[in-house]
Amino acid sequence: MTGQQRPSAMISLHVRTMETSGIMLAEALRNAGIDVWICVEMNAGESYRTEIVKHIKKADIVILLINKEWAESGECEDEYNLAKRLNLKSHESGRTARPNDRKPVILPIAFEGLDWEAYEHIELLAANTNFLVHKAKDLTQGDGQATIEKLLVSAKKVIEQPVLSQSDSPSPSPLTSPTSTSTSTSSTRASDEDDKLEEKSKRPAAQGKSEPTKVLVEKGDELKIPAIIDDTVTVKWQQMLLKHKEIYHVSLVQNLTKGCEVVMFIQAGYLMKDKMKAEAKEGYYHHTVGSHMQYGQKDATGAARFVVYHDSSRKPYQHRFVESLGETHLKGNLPHVGLEFAKMCGQTTAVNLVKAVVG
Repeated sequence: MTGQQRPSAMISLHVRTMETSGIMLAEALRNAGIDVWICVEMNAGESYRTEIVKHIKKADIVILLINKEWAESGECEDEYNLAKRLNLKSHESGRTARPNDRKPVILPIAFEGLDWEAYEHIELLAANTNFLVHKAKDLTQGDGQATIEKLLVSAKKVIEQPVLSQSDSPSPSPLTSPTSTSTSTSSTRASDEDDKLEEKSKRPAAQGKSEPTKVLVEKGDELKIPAIIDDTVTVKWQQMLLKHKEIYHVSLVQNLTKGCEVVMFIQAGYLMKDKMKAEAKEGYYHHTVGSHMQYGQKDATGAARFVVYHDSSRKPYQHRFVESLGETHLKGNLPHVGLEFAKMCGQTTAVNLVKAVVG
C-alpha cells in the first residue's frame, strides 16, 4: 500500500457543544481520503495536551468549529494560536514552498450565535481568512450536509497540492463491483448522496507474467462457500449523517476457478438458499461472482481483493471491513482468517494490518 502520504486534518472544537458535529465532519473527511484527529476519539491514558500539539504540528488542515463556547475557551484559542504560528513559518521551515499554501491551512466554520466583534482572535482570523458560516447551532441542525460539502471542497483543494513525504497508508476507498480484467469499464456515481459508495468498476492494472494470480477473484469466478459460517464481524459506518452497523459472516472461501482462497464477507441473513439462489450441497454453496457482489482491494492492481455480498444500498467504505476484521482478530477471534488476510495484504501479522489501515 505504497504512495503519497495521506493528508491529515485536526478538528478543534468545544467538546460539550460540538462533539456530534465533530464526529460527523471527521467521518466525511475520512471518506474523502483524509486522516483525521479529533480529541473525542482519544484513547484512555493519552496525554490530552501532548496529543493536541502533536497532531496540530502534523496536520495539513486545522478545522475550527467556532461557536460562542469555542471563542471563550482558552484551550481552543491556544490550539488556534499554535496552528497560526506554524502556518506563518511553514515556508521558512521548509515544510511548504511557494506557490503552495502554507500549512497547516486553517479552515474555520462559524456557527449561529457567534459575536464576531467580541473576541480579538476571532476578529484577527476573520481579517485574513474566509469563513464558512453555518446558520444553526451545530451541524445536526440546518443544512449541515451542505456545510460539510463546502468544507470538503476547500479541504480537497489543499490535499491536491504536492506533499513532501511517502507513506504506506492506504486511502479509504469505496467497495467496487467485480469485473473481468478483459472488460473495459468506467466510473459512475451510484447516487447523488455524498456519503454513499460509488458503484464503480476499476480495471486492475496489467499483471506481469510473474504474478498471474495476483487478482484473487473477479467476475465469472465460481466460489465454494460454506453453508454455515460461525465467524462474524460487526461493520460500522455512517450514511446520510446516520450511524449504522451490521453483522457480517466472514470466511476464507475457495475460488474454484483460480484455485486459491479469498476472504468473503456475507451480510447476516444472506447465507441462505434464496439469497444464494442455489441449494447447499455437501455443506457448500457454489456461487458465481457477478455484479450483485462487491469487492475491496489493497490497491488498483487488485491485490488482496476480498468479496462482499450484501444489500448494496448499504454504503460502508472498504476500509471499514478491513478494520473490523483486524480488530476482531486482535481480540483473539478469527485467528486463521485474520492472519491469512494480513499476509494477502503484505503484512506479517494482523497487528501490522490494523496499524497500516487505521494508524
